[in-house]
Formats: sequence, C-alpha cells, structure tokens
Amino acid sequence: MKLTTLFMGRRESRELTDGAYIIGRGETCRIRFDSPEVSERHAVLTVRDGRALLEDLHSAGGTAVNGEAIDSAVALDSGMVVQIGDAMLRVSDGDDGEGGGADYGSPPP
Repeated sequence: MKLTTLFMGRRESRELTDGAYIIGRGETCRIRFDSPEVSERHAVLTVRDGRALLEDLHSAGGTAVNGEAIDSAVALDSGMVVQIGDAMLRVSDGDDGEGGGADYGSPPP
C-alpha cells in the first residue's frame, strides 16, 4: 500500500506497512505536517492486511474524505482523497503507478 501526500506544493510518496500512523503536526507523529491548520494529533491511519482505515482524533479542523467531513472511522479505497488542514493525502494499492499523477482535485472551501 502506498501513501502519496501533497503539502505546500511538495508531493511525496511512501510505502505503508501494517500498523497505526498518527497524522498531525506533533513531533512524534509518523506522518507529520508542520501547519497551524493541522492539530498536534489530528487523525490516525491504520493499515492492516492491505486495507486502510482513517479516523479523526477530534481535531479542531476536522478531516474530510473525498470532500466530505468524517465523524467516524472510514475505510479508504484506493484513490480516495483525504484532506487534513492544508494537506492532501491519497492511499493507493500500489497497482496504479507511482502516484505521481494522483488527482487531488480542489480542496473544499
């Protein structure tokens, strides 16, 4: 499973193995975005057996999947776009190339 992020004009990809990935601006977050729009511990992405589950950790700014705010854990299918503050994330199953052409669309207002 691959995670592609778009933050401050920079696109990065990384392989995800099974485990929990805290997303936020805190120093100990495994996926870190240094932005005031991102909470210290904003969300958690759990990967297990090739599947990904995303849950907002009661962040100040909320988390959106495909433009819709989430209020409970959401299973992410390949290609779904997540917005956390001013960062965009996309999970893929790895079969769709390097993620370089990931279409993040426009962030919600």
